[in-house]
Amino acid sequence: MRESATAGRLVTDLAAGACELSHEALDARLSHQHRDLAVEYFRAVLVSAGILPVRDEYLARLERWIEQKTAAIEDPEDRRLITAFARWDRIARIRRRARNPISSFTSDIAQTQIAKAVTFPNWIKGYEETLATCRQPLIDLWLTSEEHHGPYVARPFVRWAVRSKFATNISIPGKPQRTYHSPLDADERWATARRLLNDDSIETRDRVAGLMVVLLYGQFPAKTCRLTVNHVIHNENGVALRLNTLPLKLQPPMDGLVLQLVDLARDHERTVISNEHNALWLFPSLQMPGRPMTSQQLGRRLRTIGLPSEAGRSAALLDLCAQIPPGVLQRLLG
Repeated sequence: MRESATAGRLVTDLAAGACELSHEALDARLSHQHRDLAVEYFRAVLVSAGILPVRDEYLARLERWIEQKTAAIEDPEDRRLITAFARWDRIARIRRRARNPISSFTSDIAQTQIAKAVTFPNWIKGYEETLATCRQPLIDLWLTSEEHHGPYVARPFVRWAVRSKFATNISIPGKPQRTYHSPLDADERWATARRLLNDDSIETRDRVAGLMVVLLYGQFPAKTCRLTVNHVIHNENGVALRLNTLPLKLQPPMDGLVLQLVDLARDHERTVISNEHNALWLFPSLQMPGRPMTSQQLGRRLRTIGLPSEAGRSAALLDLCAQIPPGVLQRLLG
């Protein structure tokens, strides 16, 4: 109901000239308390239609979140400290590494790290310490305390604080490796693969994603959902999928499923003039025109059709490593 009212006001203001057709004007309409899905959807439509320019939407959303998060910090010194870490370390790092618009997964990780950076100075103040006076025994207590979750997430902040001379002689080690699931039993894996290859009652995008992520090629959901029709090569030699530097030739019936996915992507985005890649997403968002599905959405869809993602992916990679030399596998799958 609230989204409908927001959309109505926005359209009325645009028609009356009270709201400019610009990203900045739409950003000003966004609430600080929650996401305005109506504004985000309207923006996606305008970008898809070529009325607004393409921008890195998840990065823009992350920067807005940082402004709101730091503005809520009461202590001026802490506010300056967290703002510097967020902008000159996390955002700067993302900009250096990002060749394309960032994913929701990258934005979520940065938010988690910055939120933990806000928590850490407040926690050590409870022990009458500051970053400058904090020593390793207190860090060790932080890592074992039950007062908070995910203590290792503070590692980027602590490393930056030491590097920037706000702290000395403290460090947070890398998070201990979690125990991975045992690889999926071979018979179960191939039975599930046959189901996805032949069961037309399952949506094509879920069949292709399940085969790519879990059962055949061991791809990460975050990488899979960023694929576009430009990654599909269809010529006299057959159908191939470019996952890394070498095209991966697809065998029947996988090749037919991928071509169906290309047709579905074109049907889904008939109104799109351009997006970040000047191409169409193989796994488009069903809510936001012109954007890909997020890795979280893709993961939920795979769980809904009963795919054991961790165990299946481990089995797929072990199987591939047994068949293909490591150098070739790296060029095929990255």
